[in-house]
Amino acid sequence: MKIKAIITSLVLAVVAGSTLAVGLVASSSSNVKEAKAASKDVFFNISEFGPKYGDNNEYDTQFSVNAFGSDNPTDYPQTWLSVTKVGGYPNVIKVSCDESYTTFIVVRSAQGTTNTWPNDSTESWNQTCNIGRSSSSTNYFWIYGTGQGFGQSYTPIDIKNTSLDVKNGVSTSLYFNYNTQEYGNASMSLNATQEFVITSGSTTYGYSSLDNGCKALFTEGENDYIVVKSTSLYEMYLKPNGTIWAQIDSFTEASTWAEDFVKNVGCTEEANAKPANWDSFASSFNNLSQGGKDALIGATASNADGASYIQKAAFIHDMCVAKYAGCSVFMKRDGGGSRASSMNPITRSNNTAMIVVACSSVVAISLIATFLLLKKRKEN
Repeated sequence: MKIKAIITSLVLAVVAGSTLAVGLVASSSSNVKEAKAASKDVFFNISEFGPKYGDNNEYDTQFSVNAFGSDNPTDYPQTWLSVTKVGGYPNVIKVSCDESYTTFIVVRSAQGTTNTWPNDSTESWNQTCNIGRSSSSTNYFWIYGTGQGFGQSYTPIDIKNTSLDVKNGVSTSLYFNYNTQEYGNASMSLNATQEFVITSGSTTYGYSSLDNGCKALFTEGENDYIVVKSTSLYEMYLKPNGTIWAQIDSFTEASTWAEDFVKNVGCTEEANAKPANWDSFASSFNNLSQGGKDALIGATASNADGASYIQKAAFIHDMCVAKYAGCSVFMKRDGGGSRASSMNPITRSNNTAMIVVACSSVVAISLIATFLLLKKRKEN
């Protein structure tokens, strides 16, 4: 998988007009607001302030959220909201409330201390500035400090319903990544000639929005539709800047390459020379996505019955590297990661028989068939 963890700057434009919640007073006994039928989730990313504290990060930091209807809490009753964590995102918390609550304050405190304003007599440490919705649909806030202390700046984000829409077909949801702020789906089955666009909220993204690095997988259809060239599983992503990145599913890509490698690398029957197509496969491996490379780099080498083509490809690679001076490690990638680190002493042994079994599986089947045919002719 191509490195698609697109690093979105955490420090975006500081929201103008955010005011410090100085002098706010609320009783810690205020009722915690429960979700109503019309309530919607609102999310806060507190990654810059850490979900842990203590000498060994042994304690969970507690976060409480207070909400009210305007910058002046006396104009609208304020309330403490129930806070939960978002599964899979330890640095993201969420609350649920209706859209009449437009302003929020997040309070940071010690484990077990909730719904209490910072006070020397408690372990409630500090609070953010007033965090305001930029529109009624704003439902995600990335809060940070920029040297001013806890949560004195923030970035408002609108998480929108986003989907891949096949022309005259079904729509498939793309899921929001709270860390990268991109929408994606890592396993989408698309058939050759199918046409699709991506819709996010009221905005449609088509062929003109494709990243140049993935346009080779598609052609341009009418009305900016994206036309699929080859049937496969795809990974699809809509970046925060509105660019679409697409690639063949990493495991499918790796499996296809591995099968070709196992069948066509060109090991001799005697396995006493560098495989004929070693260098060409080294070159084609380098053209795989990062995810495809990782699947092969991290595979457990095996030539056992039932082993996958990825495992067999790893086995052939490691054994040839161990046996032939002309076979260097090519299963590696930029930024670290190489099969060299996983090659054990057994793999490095000059076990010709094992290489013969691995590299010549297709040849061996042909030899057996030929032998049986000759034997039958001799008997006749």
